Amino acid sequence: MSKPFERERFAMYWGKTNSSGLFHPLASHSLDAVAVASEWLAQDGSLRRALARACGCEEGKAKAWTLFFIGLHDLGKWDARFQLKEMAMRIIIL
Repeated sequence: MSKPFERERFAMYWGKTNSSGLFHPLASHSLDAVAVASEWLAQDGSLRRALARACGCEEGKAKAWTLFFIGLHDLGKWDARFQLKEMAMRIIIL
């Protein structure tokens, strides 16, 4: 039987850190990137048209695919080796 979704575990994955060691959760970072891109596309008709031409489809579909791939832009950060990178860097600095 599968375990129920564990929000606390999901939020432990980091996407970005600052110099004081605070981190922005990866899921939040990905959603923020999609939200910014969505607003940018809503405001920039020439960009929407250029994306539609590039993928050979209508603007709505081009926007959907673009936002999908932007949401995946840090997919590799879900890997345990990347997540351990920050921990290793803290050990080296100490």
